[in-house]
Amino acid sequence: MYGIERVGAFAEVEIFNGQNWYREGARQLLKQQRGNGSWGDPWGREHSTTSYCLLFLNRASSPKSGPGGGRSAVTYGDDNPEETISLRAAGDSPITLWVSSFGDALFNKYVFEGEEEIGLRVKQVDYLTEGGVLLADSRHGGAKWIYTTKAPSEGWAQPTFDTKGWKSGAGAFGPKDSPRLAVGTSWTSSEIWLRKEIELQPNRLTNPELTLNFGAGAGGVQSKLVKLFDEEKEFVSHLTDGSGAALNVSGDASSGERYLRITPRQRHKVRIPGWGFPIRAKPGDGEYRYIQFAWRKPANNVMIQLAIDGAWGRSVRYFSGENQIAFNPAIEITAKAPKRWTVVTRDLWADMGQDGFVTGMALTAMDDSEADFDAFYLAQSKSDFRRKEGLLAEVPEWAAANLEGPRPAELEALTLYLNGKKAADVDWETDNFETVLADEELREYLVPGRNLIAVHAKNSSSGRSLDLSLLGSKLLATAKGNPDKAKRGERYAARFSMPRPGMYDVWARAHVLDEATGESIAIDSKPLSLNIRSALDPKMLEYATDGLHNQMNGMVESVEASSFIPGWEPNRAVDNNQIRGWVSIDGDAAPEINVTLTRPVRADVLLLSPTRVIRANASRTTLATRVEVTINDRGAPIVATLLPGRLIKTPIHFGRAQKIRSLRVRIVAQTEGKDPTLTGVGFAEIELQLHGR
Repeated sequence: MYGIERVGAFAEVEIFNGQNWYREGARQLLKQQRGNGSWGDPWGREHSTTSYCLLFLNRASSPKSGPGGGRSAVTYGDDNPEETISLRAAGDSPITLWVSSFGDALFNKYVFEGEEEIGLRVKQVDYLTEGGVLLADSRHGGAKWIYTTKAPSEGWAQPTFDTKGWKSGAGAFGPKDSPRLAVGTSWTSSEIWLRKEIELQPNRLTNPELTLNFGAGAGGVQSKLVKLFDEEKEFVSHLTDGSGAALNVSGDASSGERYLRITPRQRHKVRIPGWGFPIRAKPGDGEYRYIQFAWRKPANNVMIQLAIDGAWGRSVRYFSGENQIAFNPAIEITAKAPKRWTVVTRDLWADMGQDGFVTGMALTAMDDSEADFDAFYLAQSKSDFRRKEGLLAEVPEWAAANLEGPRPAELEALTLYLNGKKAADVDWETDNFETVLADEELREYLVPGRNLIAVHAKNSSSGRSLDLSLLGSKLLATAKGNPDKAKRGERYAARFSMPRPGMYDVWARAHVLDEATGESIAIDSKPLSLNIRSALDPKMLEYATDGLHNQMNGMVESVEASSFIPGWEPNRAVDNNQIRGWVSIDGDAAPEINVTLTRPVRADVLLLSPTRVIRANASRTTLATRVEVTINDRGAPIVATLLPGRLIKTPIHFGRAQKIRSLRVRIVAQTEGKDPTLTGVGFAEIELQLHGR
């Protein structure tokens, strides 16, 4: 019982499973108290039992008045006759809201003749808050859409259209490794047509808002080829380190009109924003194998270095002439430096000898004269370089993803239809989720009941991602009134609980009867801000039972990691305990953890919990944002974007149950912490579950 008191006190929770834990516990303890005031147990531990009982009851002996007095009910709101509606609230979980009064102007306008001393006729009062999800985007689990990548017949956006032959898939749509969105369905074709039917209740059409996330993502229509540099004058701003200078030079370029000139000694950056290009032996969408570039050095020596996995330790180096600065290992291209523009094509994967990610670049002039560089591309095959002229005028996807604000796109890049009517033409790429239609605009198209949302979107050579959401107000409770008769002193009270702790803005919508028209008029109060402390987050309650469903519990044979901080060893990430976990050392360019089980287990979902290392060191705030998961050391890895937040687990679904004997989780992207030198990252817990039993 003392454990219950500790949890309730520290969590500031009053109610467990619908019961006031303190009241019920105190009642039981008082029944069991002996005549001399002590308590005992079957094992004769009188002193310790009495101590724990007194600690539990200590709350009842706290002062009830003056400073530091006991707890009282939390109240909100006041009366203001100048407001249309005044709200009051009391409690926490649950909380009670009521209409304290109607404003003078509202009352005088809608009171019935002869009822001035009684009150208004009110059909009902709805209590609302923000956050009503009418159509979920990938941040809320992703809705199921009907889609096709083959041009449908005329009338495809009409509610009566027959979608036989169309496919079903969860949003978002785009390249699987999109840096923008958690993609649920792969989209790499040139166009896509989407349909989604939703059912809307009349009271949900409150301040509706349709948001769109649409723009470049890794891979795509021409994902076999990616431009690193060719014409972009902004590229020099990414090479921030080194003793030399990076200059844009126009004219006499190897490709296009502009090239890079590097003065001695070099300019470099180990992690260029937006980079992280996978190099694979058998590249798939958004993966590459070959590199091509052009260089010239009228005298002496020249070198290019590619940072791999965020470090120079595994970098690939190419040089011509003499390796004057002795950066090794390095591959000699020619014995003499090229005096004229020379194009170099290399099998980068073969030169690396293993998989990796290109994250940065160093351009090295070496001695006392400049070196020129141009036209850097990655491709899946050598033949793909033939198409690079088509990308000459385009901003590279990785660079576009780092630009602020919306970016221009072609006309009708995306067209939105609501209930068969064209509602919006989008000719830009959004920066993130942006509102396309809101409130009155949206209510022109949406109706109570069944609605159809249809989208036609065009891809780009950089590979776009697409996701939509429809948000509205969330109905918390409704208090019924009587539109046929006013009632003196009616407060239209409602009691409800919030889903989790936090700040909430809640307002009332009173449906007041108008004597002149006989119709009810919806009138909103100003929001009342509530600070909910005692609600139990259902997701956290679900987490509490995850350990019981962990298929790995007691089945781990061995666990290894690329590195670890003492006290945060890899075995702590598979001990079925969230308190500790695995954290890599600072500077580990490719943090990785490998788990081998004693025998295969069936599972269809992997749960990854963020590290809790911040509790031990407040400066360690780095979190993993993207991982590659390999099952049983076979097949292509599953690329997953992790949910943001330190207290949120990310589920990675396998699609179907698999027998798993080994698991490799590699962190390929992470946040930048408060202290950029503290780059250690990892997981508090790695779990396997079987949901589709």
